[in-house]
Amino acid sequence: MLGTGALTNGAFAQGLVSFANGPTTLISISTNFGAIPTTYAASPPGSYYFGLLTATSAAGPFTFTGIYATNTTDAGRFGPSSYTPTVPGWAPGATMFYEVVGWSASLGVNFNPNWLRGNFNEIAGLFGVSPVASGVAGGGIAPQAKLSASVSGDTIVISWIPIGGTLQSSPSLGPGETWSTVESANPAMIPISVNAMFFRVVPAAYPTPDLFGPSSLQGFILGYEGPV
Repeated sequence: MLGTGALTNGAFAQGLVSFANGPTTLISISTNFGAIPTTYAASPPGSYYFGLLTATSAAGPFTFTGIYATNTTDAGRFGPSSYTPTVPGWAPGATMFYEVVGWSASLGVNFNPNWLRGNFNEIAGLFGVSPVASGVAGGGIAPQAKLSASVSGDTIVISWIPIGGTLQSSPSLGPGETWSTVESANPAMIPISVNAMFFRVVPAAYPTPDLFGPSSLQGFILGYEGPV
């Protein structure tokens, strides 16, 4: 007998990310064309705003997640460093592409998607878009696993999505059930046995990624936009 199941959290969980930059990924400004970018000066929080956009493809389209940050009192920094928001639509363990937009408070408090198309409604300010990066959201465990099984010769092939996690088996369910690790390979190849066997997936744990950490997103430049 073959039984499959899942041991995970809810399917609609939102992943966590560290949304702050560090001293090696500072934000710079260039207030006129041809000028050498310089790290923006230390300013009161609220002088600059930053938003997180995500997409399922590096080519986009990128959608604003509703996640904001503002500048700290340290030049070129935003955060704070402990800022780890949950991101709608980015489940723990899922890979997404992301970019960060930044703008000066003179353009307004709320992100305007028209800015991505160069429309600033004749309001002067600083605006910039980071390069595109990708990452895996953290936040504990992956969404609910979906298991499937098929027979190939004298082997049962068990696969599951999301692909992370570890397959476990037990000869029974209910009181006294004993789960043991089968393997983490997906799909798993299990020799057919005359004994009943039940399977489940213990999801992988995903650490919270630093979006501006090593091998991820670098700093970017805010340039002048609006009336010339």
